[in-house]
Amino acid sequence: KSNINRLILNNDKMNEKYVQKIEGAFFTPPKYIKISTKYVMDAIKESKKDGYDDYVIIDRCAGVGNLESQFNENIFSHFILGTINEAEALTANIRFGEKSNIYKIDALSKDGVEF
Repeated sequence: KSNINRLILNNDKMNEKYVQKIEGAFFTPPKYIKISTKYVMDAIKESKKDGYDDYVIIDRCAGVGNLESQFNENIFSHFILGTINEAEALTANIRFGEKSNIYKIDALSKDGVEF
């Protein structure tokens, strides 16, 4: 599984520049992933202190799930992830298994906005 994650984290290096421009397929750099994971974990910790045990992590433009890649498996069930690309949705499903909710949806479409 670590080989899959390493491949996915470097996926942006395999994308052609025109694909990035047309589809907006830009991947989150690893240093930002670590920072954002810390922010979310701090927020979860604070909400639990306030008596809230349940939470949802929503990423409507998740792509392959790089932003979510640093979370422990016990967090995966709290994910609701969306991506416009079928291959990315399949990759995220491989990465997070059946523990997450992953949808193929265009976040800028009417359905995506109402999602």
